[in-house]
Amino acid sequence: MAATAPPARRFLLVEVAGPWPRQAIIGSWPERSRLDRRAAARLVGLTGPHGVRLLAIRRYGDSGRGPDRAWGVADATPDRQAIRWGRWREAADLLDVAAAWAEGRLTDGEPAAAGETLALVCTHGGHDPCCAIRGRPVAAALSASSPASSSATSSASSSAMSFGTGGVDVWECSHISGDRFAGNLLLLPEGLLFGGLDGPGAQLAVERHAAGRLLLDHYRGRFGQPRPAQAAEYHARLALGDDALGAVRVLSSVPAGPVDADGSRAWRAVVEHRGRRHAVDLVQRWSEPARMTCTSGPDRVDRYELVRLSPLD
Repeated sequence: MAATAPPARRFLLVEVAGPWPRQAIIGSWPERSRLDRRAAARLVGLTGPHGVRLLAIRRYGDSGRGPDRAWGVADATPDRQAIRWGRWREAADLLDVAAAWAEGRLTDGEPAAAGETLALVCTHGGHDPCCAIRGRPVAAALSASSPASSSATSSASSSAMSFGTGGVDVWECSHISGDRFAGNLLLLPEGLLFGGLDGPGAQLAVERHAAGRLLLDHYRGRFGQPRPAQAAEYHARLALGDDALGAVRVLSSVPAGPVDADGSRAWRAVVEHRGRRHAVDLVQRWSEPARMTCTSGPDRVDRYELVRLSPLD
């Protein structure tokens, strides 16, 4: 599952009452989402084309039908990592937030508490049943162990803005990619993605993150980083035996040759590990066709395999 995080670095989170259909925002009933078809389509148009990942969110066990609903924005760009929260009632309010965030500016809302981690668990069964079957136990376990999230009331947006613990703020979310890796967990603002988790595994991932470490066995990669770079980071960490968050930095990743007849391709990356540089040689290969998720037909996926790790310094 390594090197499978999507390319987005910015996120717009919109509280929408469940259950969610396959298209969680644009397909939801207006009485649940408070967005008619035109407003929902406008919201999608203000996010996707501008590189913003639009996600529906809800509290575990909370219908989210109070007068106020939450919106959140998160930036996983290195050196700009941040989360802000606000409230919305009318579609026009939400569209104003989306328009500002599409341009990379936003002054509305309130910043998350210092040191707080936003934990998003995909439970989007309308997209693929695997996400609900495997994701909801993860959301339940994390919510139960998070005082901020377990104390949420029906006015979830209010509690989202009043957390001051600097702890973990847990929400269910719509599709974040890789249904075959459910349960999937995204930690913001860093954009760290984990998969194949059950409840205890998710709690361990969060505990290790709080200690400045990664759960490498379930680490899918970092949102916004090219896939060859994600693979280089992952394989370098394994080879060097280092799971500390800031220990490995990818300096470059480029193709090392043309695409072969079988679709494989060589890549070379350069990483920095605790002040020393290493070359990471990889080969990208395609799998045989196989059923990937609960509802998909046969498909092929690519993987990045380590060829060698060579010190440069």
